[in-house]
Amino acid sequence: MGMLLTAPSVYNVGPNFSITFQHLRTGTTLTASSFGQVAEFESGLTTVRLHVRRISEGGKPMPAALPDGERGHIQFIRYNGAFGGIISLIEQDYYVSGFPTFWNMYVTVQNPDSTIDEYLFPSTVMHEPGLGNARADKEVDFRLEWEAPEMIVTDGLAALIPSAA
Repeated sequence: MGMLLTAPSVYNVGPNFSITFQHLRTGTTLTASSFGQVAEFESGLTTVRLHVRRISEGGKPMPAALPDGERGHIQFIRYNGAFGGIISLIEQDYYVSGFPTFWNMYVTVQNPDSTIDEYLFPSTVMHEPGLGNARADKEVDFRLEWEAPEMIVTDGLAALIPSAA
């Protein structure tokens, strides 16, 4: 895992939200606003569902949901072609070096009470990127899906919640 990023001094998505990417091979750092205006960010825990039927309890199902990484998407309103360079980088990393492109994705959220929560999604991979959805009735937008093995709370009130580790 590369070095941790420092919190941005300016929010690049809106007045209370910031996304920064760090390319793990080169160390290059980019803000989400480099690609366009972020219209939507979604993040959530991915789970694997299990259903075990224990014979000792008469076959009653015992459902379980086990954590299996993080997943989400980011949707941008396009105002330049910079994201095409990211797609090219993803392709070149794979076709030239033979490895997928990994990023550290750092998300900062300012809460209504002015506290700041910081999250790190290490070794994030981007997939299903597109160069845009163009229609006559709206601005050109594009979306990318992302996955990470985990979310690390790096600062803020959420970091005070005890973990099992």
